[in-house]
Amino acid sequence: MRSFARLALAAFAVAVVATTSQAAILNFSGLMNGTTQAPFLQNGTFSLSVTYNETGATNGNATASTFSAQRVGGGMLDYTMLGLAPVSLTFGKNGANDTLTIAGSYGVVTTGQPSFGQLTVTFERAEQTGATLALDSTNIATMLSNPTVYEGRFSQTNNLVTPIATAEFFGTIPVPEPGSIGLLAGLGLVCGRRVWRRRQQKQAAAAV
Repeated sequence: MRSFARLALAAFAVAVVATTSQAAILNFSGLMNGTTQAPFLQNGTFSLSVTYNETGATNGNATASTFSAQRVGGGMLDYTMLGLAPVSLTFGKNGANDTLTIAGSYGVVTTGQPSFGQLTVTFERAEQTGATLALDSTNIATMLSNPTVYEGRFSQTNNLVTPIATAEFFGTIPVPEPGSIGLLAGLGLVCGRRVWRRRQQKQAAAAV
């Protein structure tokens, strides 16, 4: 990639939330760390949120998507998906690896900024299966877990063609901290015990 800017993921958050049997939300955020081109702030944060339909095919379009990055001087640069220019999610192959590419055009929300933004980010990891993966929350969760690597860029433009300022980012999604794993496991045990207790109460009531 061209060295307009370098963003390394020093801190991150990933979430894939299934909202219905057909729709899910991908959330990815991290810390920009490295030399950046104004108006993006060095060591600032960025986030990406994509709502998509689980199509069962290898690709599909987002129904909503936002991108935010911390800017020089503080505050956030906020962009949202354009109605006539959908953001796409596409699974593919790169040799023996699986890839997931998110790409599209955005309109500015923050005043005083260039009118549009262009995003491309590709996640890549060792092949899970010989077939190209289908677009669903399970496969996306796999692609957004260690040891997936990613790289991408976000460019501000006034005409959807010529970049005014560009931020490039790349990195490896780290293993969750042991404390986080323990917390999730603990929540699972608590929830499981509550379900078991309710069933026991129902059985006792039915026996009376």
